Amino acid sequence: DAYQVLGVTRRVREGELRAAYKALAKEWHPDRHQGSGREAAERRFQEVAEAFQLLSDPEACR
Repeated sequence: DAYQVLGVTRRVREGELRAAYKALAKEWHPDRHQGSGREAAERRFQEVAEAFQLLSDPEACR
């Protein structure tokens, strides 16, 4: 679930959500990884981005 991907609870505030996203995006950005680790980082980065997009849309969270 998107909350688990970002490591936040269902009661997360907007600022906390954004901070969690930024930290994970920085950690998993593909440019920070080399070789075979880059592919895994790309997948994880995409998961993080999709989770943030979903949770930052109030209509999608209903």
